[in-house]
Amino acid sequence: MVTTSSKAKIPSGFSYPVGTAQLDAAFGDVPNVENMEVWYSASVSPDVWPYQPINLFTQLKRGGPCPILACRYSVLQIPSAAMVKGTRMTPTWSISVRPVPSPLRSIAKTMLARDAFPILRDWMMTARTPTWLEQSHRLNFSFDWTEQALMLSEEQR
Repeated sequence: MVTTSSKAKIPSGFSYPVGTAQLDAAFGDVPNVENMEVWYSASVSPDVWPYQPINLFTQLKRGGPCPILACRYSVLQIPSAAMVKGTRMTPTWSISVRPVPSPLRSIAKTMLARDAFPILRDWMMTARTPTWLEQSHRLNFSFDWTEQALMLSEEQR
């Protein structure tokens, strides 16, 4: 079962396209999902949207693609003191959900379930090499409201 870590309040007229129940139904049997955190947020950081650290609502008003879902595999840096003691920090998985204008919630929810969830599920379940597991990765889904299209990008850090 996925765990909601944070759910930001959003202005009237906006909705989160999916809830924890839908995420749990889609990814409930993914290994280590009980350790996965879900974050509901309206902020768009440089981590999610390189070169445009702006508020999501500002971007929605401008038009064009907006991030609505991201999954991250994060490898935390181990302090040298921890290495000496022989302790290791466990890599984590997290999902970030961004709000959409309420009239578009239904189409966003449908497209995420139909198009994004199968891709994300495969990405999370793929056997990985030790080299892949040593770095942080993110799979981003953005929605272009003008084109009514879901866009995918992958980052490695």
